[in-house]
Amino acid sequence: ENYDPKTVNGHNDALEHSDFWKLASYQRQQQRGIIHQSNQSTNSHLSRTYTRPLPPPSSILRQLTPPMEPLPNENKENHLQQRLKDAARKNVVFSPNRLGPTATVPSSSQKSSFQPKSILKTPSKVMPFSLFASPTREDRSEDSAEEDDFVVTAVGALRRDEVNDRIDAYQMLHTKFRVCDETPYLATVEENIETFVEAFKRDIAQTECNGLTHATLRCLGFFLFQPSIVPMFPAAAILDLLTLLVSKIHETQDKVTCNLAVWCIAIQRMPAKIVAPLTPRLVDALVYAMRSPFKSVTIQNESLAALDVLFKQTPTAVGLQAPTWLPPVLEYLTHPISGLRSKALHVLTGSLPRVVEEQERIEDLIGEFLENRSTKFAKDLEELLTSHEEKYVIYVWGAVVALLGRKLHRSLALNHLLKKCFNTRKNEVKVSAYAAWTRLIYNFSLNNHLLHEKRIKLIKTPLDNCFLNEKAVAVKMAGTRAWMALIFACGDGLTKCFEPVITTVMRLVLTDECDEVRVTGFGILSSLFSGDVPSESLNPPPYSRIPAPYGDTKILLRDENLEPADIHRLDPKWVRANVSVFLELLLLGLRSQVRVEPVTAAESATVGNNQEEKEAWCKGDVTGRPIVTKLFMDTWTDLMRVLQLVNQKEINPSPEGIMSLHECLRFVAKVAAMDGDDLAPSSIARTAYGDWTAKMEIVKLLTDSLITYYTSRVLVSSKYRMVEEEERWGVVEGARKVVVTPLVFLIRQWLDMPSIFVGTDFEHVYWTMITPFVGMVGGAMDALLAVLGVLVARKGERTEQDRTFRAKWWKFM
Repeated sequence: ENYDPKTVNGHNDALEHSDFWKLASYQRQQQRGIIHQSNQSTNSHLSRTYTRPLPPPSSILRQLTPPMEPLPNENKENHLQQRLKDAARKNVVFSPNRLGPTATVPSSSQKSSFQPKSILKTPSKVMPFSLFASPTREDRSEDSAEEDDFVVTAVGALRRDEVNDRIDAYQMLHTKFRVCDETPYLATVEENIETFVEAFKRDIAQTECNGLTHATLRCLGFFLFQPSIVPMFPAAAILDLLTLLVSKIHETQDKVTCNLAVWCIAIQRMPAKIVAPLTPRLVDALVYAMRSPFKSVTIQNESLAALDVLFKQTPTAVGLQAPTWLPPVLEYLTHPISGLRSKALHVLTGSLPRVVEEQERIEDLIGEFLENRSTKFAKDLEELLTSHEEKYVIYVWGAVVALLGRKLHRSLALNHLLKKCFNTRKNEVKVSAYAAWTRLIYNFSLNNHLLHEKRIKLIKTPLDNCFLNEKAVAVKMAGTRAWMALIFACGDGLTKCFEPVITTVMRLVLTDECDEVRVTGFGILSSLFSGDVPSESLNPPPYSRIPAPYGDTKILLRDENLEPADIHRLDPKWVRANVSVFLELLLLGLRSQVRVEPVTAAESATVGNNQEEKEAWCKGDVTGRPIVTKLFMDTWTDLMRVLQLVNQKEINPSPEGIMSLHECLRFVAKVAAMDGDDLAPSSIARTAYGDWTAKMEIVKLLTDSLITYYTSRVLVSSKYRMVEEEERWGVVEGARKVVVTPLVFLIRQWLDMPSIFVGTDFEHVYWTMITPFVGMVGGAMDALLAVLGVLVARKGERTEQDRTFRAKWWKFM
């Protein structure tokens, strides 16, 4: 009675004695009606999986009875009296044959009126058909003539008026086909399919004998389930049978009959084009069964399963009936029985894509739910939270938020439910909560409702807490994915809320201790600079980060994880106008992207040679050592590219174009002026030379990328003069007027470096870096004169090293 047929492996070549015992026990209990009929759908495959024939009945009975130690004669009476006392206390009494080898039973000579009563339900009538009367495959080989005629015999019995004969025929067909392979008999079944149909219709419609109805429905369920038998039914016959099932569900007063009729609908595998016309009536019948006066958990569970099967067969037809079946499914989401709750959630999540498309049909239903039932629904979910059902509540919350659509914008009934989930100590619950939070983000994105300040603040509250306080990597990444969903959902309105959505969060992301979080942050920045909008178009049409084909349905139900590459680019002109914000974020993130070890040539030779190092790091041009991550350099290059995309279309440089170039030059200057502790606090090479060469190599990489996109012609042009720097330099250099072009400003960064490296092994690194820029100066007289002016005006240290340093610069000029 405790045997679970779902755990049976039907592919074993040989069966152990325990397997024979399980199979025979299951079949004998089914014959006696001990196994409840609702389990037929899940257990129907059990007998079919065992293709090896059973041994003779006497052998099976011997296996069913484990060895037992006989009771002494003086103890038998005491044992029986104890059993009677147990029964008087209404304790459940199990069969002694199932108690194991230490169990004992009273002598058969002792009589007693006590009969243990099964705790399981029995059918209205016990059928006289014997399990062991049906021959197995070995028996067929001995008496093939009789075996070949059993279908014909059953057909003959079904044509007679004797009720018991028809019951035996249905049971024989059901049991034989489940125990044996039905393939040899399919031809006979097809020849007599009309007889079977008429018999099914007659015996389901009759109301005199419930036992006959039960046997008919069990056999019909098997016929409607088997792929080899289903095509034999004419379309009209299927419609008639399904119509009879619907009528039986509405009219029957017998709980088992109602259960079996619902089970037939749940197990049927009919073609969708045949089932579709009857979908409204089938759905009505299932809803009636869910709310039937029987109050049977089995019927309710089978009804939900049948609804799920119908939706998979005819999603459009069932979706149109959402106003009928959706209310009971929503009620079952908070049912006290966990199995029904889970089944209802499965039905709702499976049907959401189709139901959301029918918002107009369910608009009144959703309005009534929010107005009259949302408060109780929220309280029921809160009670489940107290019962440690957090993950279930999260899944229900996400599904309902998607279902409510725009109607949720006017209600706050569900927004507070996840607060407890975000504050729990269970990391897996937090991960699920952040995943469900994206459903609310996408819901608010409808009609640009998300762009309101209060909504942004509501959405960001758990995200800020994640980056400030969480330590677990899995939770941080879940919060990061929710943040990406927020960026994606803002669409073209991202620029209106850039500060709270991007800037404040990005500062936390780029300085986070978790490498994965930082990598995601740089990936988002790179996508904002160079997403999938064609680079040839300076003025692309309004491009939403949520493409139009998505519609409400695909927005609300977007379950696939976003990647940074899915985030589309910002307007290049907007990026140029706000380039200082992006440069601030890059400078903040640079600290974690620099590597300042090793410093010796021998150590450098052993680093960066494996494939992982080559893919992750950019090497300095002079030393050849890994110095900064490719991730950072790719982000910097993408920014230079998007600025050049705008500037190249301008005949005369605009104030915004000049300003953006000056901001980039000042960024390079800040990197050159960074202290060693600010640049790489974890460096194992804490020497002045090591820090200095690291900074210079980074500056060289940044400058090379800048020159690639701005070209030397722009860098030496007086149109891009840095007036503010000229005024500042005039004060520093004794009021001497100096024309500061972008190239002069870059060279000045090397001139301002300390000259302590002169005469050391690091001196060649410096001059090797300077040479390309000096070559550029030689091609522009204005730039040459400006550099010479800087050398003349520069007030350096009055030391031998400083004089040598300046002399070498004169030599270069």
